[in-house]
Amino acid sequence: MLSVFCYTEFAVEIPVAGGSFAYLRVELGDVAAFIAAANLILESIIGTAAVARSWTSYFASLINKPASALRIQTSLKDGYNELDPIAVVVIAVTATMAILSAKGTSRINWVASAIHVVVIAFVIVAGFIHANPSNLTPFMPHGVPGVFQAAAIVLDVLSSLLSISTLFIFMMMAIALLVRRYYVKGVTTRSHALRLLVFLLVIIASSAGIAAYWGTTPGREDELKDYGDAADDAADEKATAKTADVERASAGDGGR
Repeated sequence: MLSVFCYTEFAVEIPVAGGSFAYLRVELGDVAAFIAAANLILESIIGTAAVARSWTSYFASLINKPASALRIQTSLKDGYNELDPIAVVVIAVTATMAILSAKGTSRINWVASAIHVVVIAFVIVAGFIHANPSNLTPFMPHGVPGVFQAAAIVLDVLSSLLSISTLFIFMMMAIALLVRRYYVKGVTTRSHALRLLVFLLVIIASSAGIAAYWGTTPGREDELKDYGDAADDAADEKATAKTADVERASAGDGGR
């Protein structure tokens, strides 16, 4: 949430394209911007690979197949023994589109975002149409604490998708905002400069401590792997349920 405030303030005061790279370049210089760009590229590579792999799982469930049905099984170590050619094709196609035309990529993103909004709206409307109104009473069966507990579960899932590079960018944005607010070369007094330095050290130390704890927590890799396995299991269950529905419908047609 604090990072969101930082981004919002920069977006209002520096309304240019480029996001965190542009903001850090303006406030901290080219070196900080280069480091941020390297982290963003690393984050994009890891995130794109994860999303492409999940795309394969959901596509398999769409055609009533197990999540790993479209992957190639190998003799490598468990957890690394599935080759995903569909994910490779998806990444290659999207990367080629991004390289060929920035304007074309922007248009595709606009169309994809519009489709996402339409699909979400359809799901919400269809859900309310077929919902049982009695389920809305009581509206919050566990009260306000239940709402926050449910939100905490979602945040815990999202935290599994964050990387060290993301946390590093968040730290840099906080530093850049402090520098923008409390330091002007030749104007800032020595006492204010010392206060700024203390705050910067606190931010860097806390970010480094969180990153170290994140990386050294026992079972962290197993947690991420379990999350991926849970997504695959959910896709398998969905495909099984759809197959059972089709079989029941076919049996009903045969009986008639």
